[in-house]
Amino acid sequence: MAERFSDVRLGRAVQRIQPESGEIEFVDGERLVFDRVVGAVPGPILDRLIDGVDRAAEDGREPEIGEVREWSVRKSRTRMARAVKVVLEFDRPWWREKNWTGRMICDLPCQQTWEIGRGNLHALGCYVCGDEAKWLVRREDSVDVALRALSEIHPEASRYFMGGIVQDWIHDEYSWGAFPYYPPGSAPRSLQFKVIDPDMAAGVVSERKSWVGPWGRLHVAGDWACSWMGFIEGALESAERVAGEI
Repeated sequence: MAERFSDVRLGRAVQRIQPESGEIEFVDGERLVFDRVVGAVPGPILDRLIDGVDRAAEDGREPEIGEVREWSVRKSRTRMARAVKVVLEFDRPWWREKNWTGRMICDLPCQQTWEIGRGNLHALGCYVCGDEAKWLVRREDSVDVALRALSEIHPEASRYFMGGIVQDWIHDEYSWGAFPYYPPGSAPRSLQFKVIDPDMAAGVVSERKSWVGPWGRLHVAGDWACSWMGFIEGALESAERVAGEI
């Protein structure tokens, strides 16, 4: 496989994709035509790259039928969630010493926590969503805010704290958010679910129907182009589908 894909080009940003012809235009102006193109980027990003949509926007008009497919953000209204992750590193796994798994959901600006360390790295991840995430990343002391919030419940956190970092997906130009979702009432009709036990609060999905097909030479993959949206299982589902299409 490595021999088949010997011409690997990294760090090449794309500014336009023409699905029907398979032409890709890079930001440096170079244009190449491919037999198959796999778009494995978030829906809003891919929508921006599609030539037909861009041309309609440049012309100041609404895209015509056929210029935007069902999976396009302009029709299915896919959105990317406002979320950030604050990673807090400690010199010892103090939560294990008190028989706590590290998992927690609260109304403080650390919102959700869980253990994410491996080996000699002892760390907790704080997953913050919504307006609070936007507020948090605007602060220069984001790590300290999350640590203070965690310490209100577990004072040991401050005692063993070593350092932390913030992953900001909201302002990432290549993602525009953390994970995909549909606003109420905007999911495609062909996205069908069957619940095994209707009485179960969360519901268990037994059947999932893939609804994203190829457009010309463009094949769409990712954790939004699937039925198990927002999870690695969905991304793998879309990868298997695209492999079958190609």
